[in-house]
Amino acid sequence: MRVTSAAQANPVQVWTTSSDEAGVGAGLEVPNGSYRINSTDNPEILNVAFRDTNGRLVLIAYNNTTTAQTFKVLSRPESFHYTLPINTTATFRWSGNDQ
Repeated sequence: MRVTSAAQANPVQVWTTSSDEAGVGAGLEVPNGSYRINSTDNPEILNVAFRDTNGRLVLIAYNNTTTAQTFKVLSRPESFHYTLPINTTATFRWSGNDQ
């Protein structure tokens, strides 16, 4: 897997939804046929990761706190940091070349 900037060929795509705007869980982008591959035990950032039928990785993260939270996403051999605002869900999608 390669995490790149939005200007490059395989960017990490991010969608965010505030729970105040649409409710927790709204707007999540996990394609049919995807299967769960991971989640971590983090009380501040609730999360789950999937692999879709095209091999792309999809991560859903929710900030369950009263302050913005910065977290690190690790996906061999790359990683990236993201700051998630209060009560916000983010869906990340990127190519899954880490197999």
